[in-house]
Amino acid sequence: VNEKTADGQLLADPEIVTKFMQKFVSFNKPNQAIKIFNSFKSLESPLLKNELLLAVAHLPANSRELRMNRILAIWNSVIKPATPTASSYASLIEAIGISGNTSQLHTIWGKEIPADFKKDNKLMESYLFTVLRFNSKATFDSVANKLPEKIESIDLINAGLFKMVKNKVSRDKFEAFYSPQFMKSRAP
Repeated sequence: VNEKTADGQLLADPEIVTKFMQKFVSFNKPNQAIKIFNSFKSLESPLLKNELLLAVAHLPANSRELRMNRILAIWNSVIKPATPTASSYASLIEAIGISGNTSQLHTIWGKEIPADFKKDNKLMESYLFTVLRFNSKATFDSVANKLPEKIESIDLINAGLFKMVKNKVSRDKFEAFYSPQFMKSRAP
């Protein structure tokens, strides 16, 4: 990690640096994650930029509006100029959920995300996960018809199951969702 190029740039694997950032966020130390990003931003990695967005969403703030403004500042200054990918949009959606601004999710999904990206399974699952996990007003039934038949994200499956229990759905409805996800082989 301490190796440098001829012009003094740090060399590192962005995936490893991202894991460190994630760990600091999980330890409730988003400031440390941001410091790591600043140390390695010369790598120009979309992975690091996406993780920066999530770290900023975890920063303490006095209001949801302040959190949203921080997220949008990173989005507009760091990620958007570099042409966002589907995973960048997934990070934006998750950051909005983390920040408590779930009322903005539908607007962002409808106006900000290009139609081609909305077909991306990982992005769609990230959006549905965020709705189920962070939007207290959302019900499982409100997103059930948008769920793919084969869900890849275990987080989305768990969010769906949790929301079903919270909404006190019938056992038959619970089993109808649970069984196809866990009872059959998840191998492709």
